[in-house]
Amino acid sequence: MRNAVFTLVYQGAIQPKQRPRTGINRKTGRPVIYTDRETRACEEALALFFKTAMSRQGFWRVPKKTPVRVRIWFVQHDPAIPKGAMLYQIKKPDLDNLEKTVLDSMNKIVFEDDSQVAVKDSRKVIQNTDLGEDCCIIEVSVLNHQKVIQVFNI
Repeated sequence: MRNAVFTLVYQGAIQPKQRPRTGINRKTGRPVIYTDRETRACEEALALFFKTAMSRQGFWRVPKKTPVRVRIWFVQHDPAIPKGAMLYQIKKPDLDNLEKTVLDSMNKIVFEDDSQVAVKDSRKVIQNTDLGEDCCIIEVSVLNHQKVIQVFNI
C-alpha cells in the first residue's frame, strides 16, 4: 500500500455539512442529536460512490494507523468561463463544511477514520468543466512516516 495514490471524480454538487440538529425521540422522550436530511443523503450518495469506484479500480481501505494525504477540489461548473480558465470561489458554502461532508463519507470505506488524514489540500473553484456540471475531484495518497519534512523549528 506504500505510495498508493488514487483519484476519483464525483459528478454533482456536494451538500455542505450543517450543524448537528437536536430533537426529541418520540418513543423515549429523550433528546437526540442527528444530521439533517440533505447532508445525510449527500453523505450516503458519496459513500456509495466511493464503495463502487474503489471496488471497480481495485483499491482497498487504507489500514488503521496509516497516515494519508487528501486533495479535494470542489469545482462549480460555469459555461461563461473560458475553457482552460479557473477562478477561485469565495462565496458560500464554506470550504471546511464541504470537506467535512466528503471526509465523513469516506470513513470505513476509503480509510478507517478521517483522523488518519495528516495532510489536506482543498480548493473551491469555478471552471467550465468538460462534464458540464459541478464535480468534486478527490485524490488520496498514503504517506510514508519516514518522509516527514520539518518546516518549522519549534
